[in-house]
Amino acid sequence: MHHFIIGLALCLSLLGCNDDRPQSPSDNSPMGEVITKIYASNSVPFTGRVVYQNIEGGFWGIITDDGKKLDCAVPKFVRFDNQKVSGSYRLTPNMTSFRMWGSIADVTALKPIGPIIKTSKNEY
Repeated sequence: MHHFIIGLALCLSLLGCNDDRPQSPSDNSPMGEVITKIYASNSVPFTGRVVYQNIEGGFWGIITDDGKKLDCAVPKFVRFDNQKVSGSYRLTPNMTSFRMWGSIADVTALKPIGPIIKTSKNEY
């Protein structure tokens, strides 16, 4: 019975990580395009930088200029450590994450600021 409860808890926590929403066609867009999702209402505008965190297996996140850490899905076209970005986000307080880093957020718009400099040092 103990194993069943642990297995059930694990399955429920993994289901919380599933993102069944339709992806925007611009998710694989050229670097200069803005990603905008249909459900962008109640979004908070921000500027910040993309960071790679080498904890819990490694993941990408955003630190806003006012110091907020956003645990979010960072699109590949801006996945460069310290890349400046601007956009908007919505906090998703009903979601859980194993990362325990920052606030879980849904980025509703995102674009790079300035040039994107690709080097082997910052590509993960």
